[in-house]
Amino acid sequence: MGYKEGADLILNFKYPFQHFNRFKNNFAISNPIVALSDAVAGMIAHDTDDDKLYHFTGQSPGHDEILQENFSSDAEPVFNALRLGVTASDVSDPPTTAELVALFGEPWHVGAGWHSFLWDGISASDKFYLIVSDGLNWRYIALTAAA
Repeated sequence: MGYKEGADLILNFKYPFQHFNRFKNNFAISNPIVALSDAVAGMIAHDTDDDKLYHFTGQSPGHDEILQENFSSDAEPVFNALRLGVTASDVSDPPTTAELVALFGEPWHVGAGWHSFLWDGISASDKFYLIVSDGLNWRYIALTAAA
């Protein structure tokens, strides 16, 4: 089995650049998450529709986007319990545990240190919060707009 079929590259063996270009271009396809029904963990696919790269994994959902500095401005990745997105919802002032559970799940499910931003821009309060899980409870800090 050759490296194109999944074998490991051999240390100190020189491969011509054409081999690597063929390998890279082998998985250039429109919507690879759906189209590559035979993808295996470790594969990297290039989505020709939006020029994004995906790494296939053995865990659910089965793929991760490979964040690229120039093309990932629309990504909302999770980095070790940091959720970079902002959730907008009409919540109490301050938000209740029940409201936070409905939005983010139980604090023990997301784990201690998990944090995200919550914007109550739907109601007239226009509050912005930093929401943090200590592993047992939800905690929040109300953020104030700069003058």
